[in-house]
Order: sequence, then structure tokens, then C-alpha cells
Amino acid sequence: MSPQNGIVANHTLDTGPLLTNAHLQTIWANTVKNYSSVKSSSERVELPDGDFVDLEWSPPGERGVVLLLHGLEGGADSSYIKAIFSQLTKSNFQAVLLQFRGCSGVPNRLTRTYHSGHTSDLDYVAQLIVKRIGKLSAVIGYSLGGNVLLKWLGESNKSGLADRALAVSVPFDLAKSATRLDQGFSRIYRNRLIRSLQNKYILKAGKNELPCTVDEIRRLKSFWSFDEKLTAPIHGFSSAEDYYTRSSCRYYLNKVSIPTLIIQSKDDPFLSEDALPKESDLSPHVHLILTDKGGHVGFLEKNGTKSYLTSNIMKFISQVL
Repeated sequence: MSPQNGIVANHTLDTGPLLTNAHLQTIWANTVKNYSSVKSSSERVELPDGDFVDLEWSPPGERGVVLLLHGLEGGADSSYIKAIFSQLTKSNFQAVLLQFRGCSGVPNRLTRTYHSGHTSDLDYVAQLIVKRIGKLSAVIGYSLGGNVLLKWLGESNKSGLADRALAVSVPFDLAKSATRLDQGFSRIYRNRLIRSLQNKYILKAGKNELPCTVDEIRRLKSFWSFDEKLTAPIHGFSSAEDYYTRSSCRYYLNKVSIPTLIIQSKDDPFLSEDALPKESDLSPHVHLILTDKGGHVGFLEKNGTKSYLTSNIMKFISQVL
């Protein structure tokens, strides 16, 4: 599975009869399946703008450090983070999770938080870690974290910071992702995520000046409206459409300069299939695996007893380049 410019399409997962549905894959992997926790230590990193992010470190490993990026409203307790954190530790890597602003259980200080195209915190933390330990063995991003990672990789050459990168269940086109989450059962995920974001901004309302009142925040029901009224103006975009256009990683994939693997499911309920990148969108260093099933950060096989995702992540980061 050496990365090269290309798409492995129609890769069939051996799901078993219980997990053939995208929503079952998504829900089972992220809310039902239990993952063991790994002992970790916390570190607060002060940022140049006066805010902070919190890191979670696993015990040191002899095979290098792997930086992890979670998805929207995720963090150390996310099932997919627990799964890879545990596997990396067992495989003698040291894992470190960057928890985006406000995602470690402690509200961040500034009005701005994090968003799908915000790469400066990742860059600052990656530079900090590299100064301490040398080059990162890998950077792995899930969902929103995958978009942040791929955009960051495409913004400039990162060969001096990381050996390789891997992104999972990426919302390549944020506008199409926001629209997809307004449809059918996907609205369940949308509602859960927006409620979490609303609660954070309502807490901020007492200390920070916001472009919306608390009542207006409560009435925001879609990502289009939420990003139009809050995300865009707070983070310097003229509109939700401007935010989606400038932050979607799809437009940066052809500039990625380190070996990068993307694992994506065609039935991801967070993204329509027409938003998936084409071979012509990829740089020679990017390899995209498209599976027939897997949902959003699911990819479970044999009725949930085996993780296609974890096994392929470990194969990829263990390769000698």
C-alpha cells in the first residue's frame, strides 16, 4: 500500500450481515463499540494569540511520535481516538492528541474557536513537537481533523515536519457536506453536532461579544445557517459559502508533498459521493482508498469484530519509506 497518485475504487469490506448499512457502521463504531483507555498525560500549550490548546500524550515509544487530530466536537473520549491511541501504544509508538480549542472540556479564552480550515494551531503544535523530538513519524486526522490536515499539507511543504500523513472520512467539499447533513437520517448527526456547538457559544455569550444573541444561536438548525451567522463572521469569512470555499481541503490535494493515505467510504453519511476527489485532484504523493461501505469513521468488518481502519492505519505508518 505504498502511496502513489491513484484511487483504489470499489474496495469491498467484509462487513458481515449486521453492519452493511452506513448508519449502523457509523453508530456502532462511534457510540456502541467499547475501546480500552490508555494512561496518558496532559499538557497545555499556550498559543501566540493568547489562547491555548491541550495535548494528551501516551507513554513514550521507541518507534516515534504520531500526532492525532480529532473530528468536529471530538476529543480524547472519542471512540476512534481511543482505538488508535491504544493501538499505537501497543505498537511502541507514542501518540499525542491535539485537542482543538475548547474541545478538552475547558472553554477556550477567545471568541474564536476552531473550524475546518483553521491550520495555524496544528502548524504551531507540530513545530513545537518537532523541536523537541525531531520529525513526526506521522500525522493522522479524522473527519474535520482530516480536512485540517490535508489543507495544512497543501499550504506548504511539510517534509521537514512529518514522514507521512493519513486522513479518514474527510469532508473534502464543506458546502456539499453541509448540504448532505441536511438530508434524511444524516440530520441526526447534524443535530447532535450543532447542539454541542450551540452550547459552547451560549457559554461564551456571557464573556465574549458574539454576532448573534443567545436566542438566535438556539434557532440555528443547519450547518449552513450556523456557519453563516457564527463561524464565518467570527473567523473572518464574509459568508458560509466563503468559509466553505476557502477551507475545503479538496483544493489543496494536488499540492501535498509527503506520502499521504486517505481512507474514505463511498457511503459516508456526512458526504455525497459526487464530492469525492478524482484522480486528477491528487498530487503524486496522495493515495486514496475508496471502500464500498464503512459509513463515517466506521470501517468495521466481520460484524464489528475487526477494524479495517485500524489495521490499515498501522500497516501504513509502519512501512519503511
